[in-house]
Amino acid sequence: MSGDTGQTDTRQISPETQSTPDARSGQSRSEREPQRCTGESVTAEAELSEASSSGGGLEYHPSNDTVTYVVSRNGTEGSETRSDPFAEWAERRSARVGRSRVETATNSRLGTGAVSSAVGGPPDSKAGDAPIVWVQTSDEEGDPTIDEVVRTAPGSVTVSLTLGERDFSRTVPVFARVVDPQLT
Repeated sequence: MSGDTGQTDTRQISPETQSTPDARSGQSRSEREPQRCTGESVTAEAELSEASSSGGGLEYHPSNDTVTYVVSRNGTEGSETRSDPFAEWAERRSARVGRSRVETATNSRLGTGAVSSAVGGPPDSKAGDAPIVWVQTSDEEGDPTIDEVVRTAPGSVTVSLTLGERDFSRTVPVFARVVDPQLT
């Protein structure tokens, strides 16, 4: 049935949108779409300072609540910097700090080193969405299945950042996905 109109849905599923079974897990590709992790959440803390950042490339400006940081270094030509409002910078940085903690916790819980992690936009993200943490497994024999990763990886990581006198805390969602090992 289609919706609540009482009419039968007669649309055909094209070969491009049909689910095909995954040889290793027997799951269809649609079941292998990114999924929110459900394991016990973790925490991470980072106390950052201008002196502790690589090459001193981090500076907090309390007068206008912004952070200036190094975007890229170009050998002898110096560095390219960028300034952002503290909250925007801290939102991105919190995902980076949380990524490491989530990867460590997931691999420890699974007793493996096969799970990697990344920071990126959430599934179906739009410009301006806060970054999340992705845990990643592959279809290679011996690697954890997506179901194992979803059940085991933290559902979120609560990150607390301190930069000078400024504090920031954010709970970062964690999603799992299967990646092609040739592309990682």
